[in-house]
Amino acid sequence: MNANLSIAQILADLEAKIGHFESQEAFHAQHEATHREQWELYAVELARVRERYDTFKAAATAAGEVVNREAASVAQHSEADARLRITTLSKLLLHVLAGKPSRSPSAPPPWPRKSTPASAKGSAVPSNPAPPPSPSAAWRRKGGSSLWRRGGRSTRRCMRGGEGDR
Repeated sequence: MNANLSIAQILADLEAKIGHFESQEAFHAQHEATHREQWELYAVELARVRERYDTFKAAATAAGEVVNREAASVAQHSEADARLRITTLSKLLLHVLAGKPSRSPSAPPPWPRKSTPASAKGSAVPSNPAPPPSPSAAWRRKGGSSLWRRGGRSTRRCMRGGEGDR
C-alpha cells in the first residue's frame, strides 16, 4: 500500500470498491433468478419432449414390426416368382399355358365363335368387317389436326372448319 495516500483517499477507494461489488452482486443475483426461471422452463419442455419421443419411438417400433412382417411375406412371394425366371413375354405365355389343361385340336375353343348366316357365306361382304373409324380419326379427316406455322406457333381448327386461337 502506498504510504503517501491520505485517509480520505483510502476511504474513497474502499467506498468505490464497496459500490462496485454491491452492483456485481445485484447483477449476478438478477441473472441467477433469470437463469433459474429459464432452467425451470427448459426442464418442463425437456420432460414434454422426452414423453413425445418415447411415444413416437414406441409407435415407430410397432409400425416397423408390421412392415417387417409384410416384407417377409413379400420376400417369400418374390422368391417363388424368382424361381420361375420368366424374362420374356413368350416365356410367360408358355408358363401360363403349361398350367392350363390341354385340349384336343378337335375340341371347340373356350370362347364363342361368331356364326355367319348361310346366305352370307357366298356373299362379297366379309363376315368380319373392319371396325368403324375412331372419333379422333374422323376429327382429323375434317381438319381438326394441328397446323404448324412459321415461328413455331400452332393453330387448331375446330370441327366446324373455323379458325382456332392465334
